Amino acid sequence: PESTQSRLVIHILVARLHKQIKNPTKAATHVQQALKIQPSSEEALKLYAQLKGRAGELYTEATDHLLKNEPNKAIDCLKHAIELDPTDARFLIRRGVIHRQLGSYNEAVLDLEKVLEMTNRNSADALRQLAITYNQLAIELYAAKDYAQALTVYDLALRHDDASSSIWVNRGDCHREMQEVGLALQDYLKAHQLNPGDKETRIRLSTLYDARGLTYFDRGLLFEAEAEFSHAIKYLPQVPHYYMHRATTCMESSNHKQALLDYKKVVELDPGNEQAWARLTMLGDTSTARPGPPPQPLPSINQHRRAGSGGGG
Repeated sequence: PESTQSRLVIHILVARLHKQIKNPTKAATHVQQALKIQPSSEEALKLYAQLKGRAGELYTEATDHLLKNEPNKAIDCLKHAIELDPTDARFLIRRGVIHRQLGSYNEAVLDLEKVLEMTNRNSADALRQLAITYNQLAIELYAAKDYAQALTVYDLALRHDDASSSIWVNRGDCHREMQEVGLALQDYLKAHQLNPGDKETRIRLSTLYDARGLTYFDRGLLFEAEAEFSHAIKYLPQVPHYYMHRATTCMESSNHKQALLDYKKVVELDPGNEQAWARLTMLGDTSTARPGPPPQPLPSINQHRRAGSGGGG
């Protein structure tokens, strides 16, 4: 229709005018309206390409400001880049990351969620950055001892990135502080599955299993206690008191064979453990040699001379 064509022409003319007077933001608005009316308009597409090029320049300028530690200037550049080309996800992601680094979590989430909306939730970068944003916010809530709220935010982080072992560990810490030991263990186990080499996760697992073992032992549940101490040893086999705890449990359950093995392991790891040596003696162990005092070094020739120099002369 003629009215539609007229509106297209007007938007293109106004866009050109704003571009000439160096008002690219308003020019971009009219170009976008023109493309809505006729997506194949050559004039509108030409203007769009020019404005898009300027948006790319602003993105580069924002990067330069970040290198100079000028985040607010970078945000301003990205704001104008987004106005010129609101379809480029890079601009929103970069601005969202800067907002997160400045502690402006709501603004960061808005930018990153906008990217997911634009991409039908198919932007891996936006998903990852959202997870990082929620994780960082949850860490601050955890530090403030607001564990319930932190837990909710960790759930949001995992919804966006469930392959991050560090988020599972952090949520596990939150469960632990809330005395939800079983849930904490589940999170630590998931983190260990994702990153088996992480020592901090293994420390958390072994510590919790040892604590559960002591609880079971105090309740007289010896079989369960032994199993928990075995789990603690599995994740951190170099800690002598885990073997000591299991040996004590085995003594109570008359499993002297396992107790003997564990006491031997204790003195191997901690040769000065008198309690373990006493238990080995009580169990009649004769195969474990107790180390003696280190041999004294022989005196040097000079020492001999000094020792004998005070006699007669």
